Amino acid sequence: MDIKWKIDYIAVLDSTNEWINQHLMDGNEVTEGYGIRAGFQNAGRGQRGNHWESEKDKNILLSFVLKTGLPVKRQFLISQIISLAIAEYLVDHDLDKVSIKWPNDIYVGDKKIAGILIQNILKGSTIEKTIVGIGLNINQEHFYSDAPNPTSLTLATAKKYNLELELVNLLDCISKNYTELFTVRKAKPQNMYRFLLYRLNVKSSFMDKEGNLFEGIIKGVDDLGNLEIERAQGIEHFGFKEIKYII
Repeated sequence: MDIKWKIDYIAVLDSTNEWINQHLMDGNEVTEGYGIRAGFQNAGRGQRGNHWESEKDKNILLSFVLKTGLPVKRQFLISQIISLAIAEYLVDHDLDKVSIKWPNDIYVGDKKIAGILIQNILKGSTIEKTIVGIGLNINQEHFYSDAPNPTSLTLATAKKYNLELELVNLLDCISKNYTELFTVRKAKPQNMYRFLLYRLNVKSSFMDKEGNLFEGIIKGVDDLGNLEIERAQGIEHFGFKEIKYII
């Protein structure tokens, strides 16, 4: 399935995801691939309700609509293919140590370069529409928020980039991975996602939702998107917001 992109630019808005969500709530129908790119967001959203820091016209701040028709139980596949697309985009820029920090932050080494926010609109047991939000740091060199470990393409490569061209490159990677979702067995994106998991098979520290610290080894992700961690008592499964990394 080839995505026919139509990405509009708005210089300043609160949040690209919220703009599209409101656009849909107002009764506007959109085609798959319709999206909004912002030069600056006043209230850009990340996972866990975090704010996404970005200087004006330095980075890619993008949200768009997909219409996968997937059953709700397979919704994590959308996060997987978008994560894999961004990872592929970064590898194409000769970056090393690209990984996916579960569920869908993209890292270079131990630094975060991109974040993804997925919002699904359901119809019965089917995903009718998905709003995909991406914040990808491109040309920003200084970060002023309390985010612990941000980086950008420029910081990683010491080069400057044309945002319009980089947007095209990113969308090409998304289209490629999206097409594969419908032409190959679902095991392929699942296996690739697992292969790129941040700190896979490395003993790491975590905090559970009660604030308890523990050590474990990431072994993978199950079909529902839960993180699989090996502890002394065996493999445990953790859902989104039930656990966080201690880096």
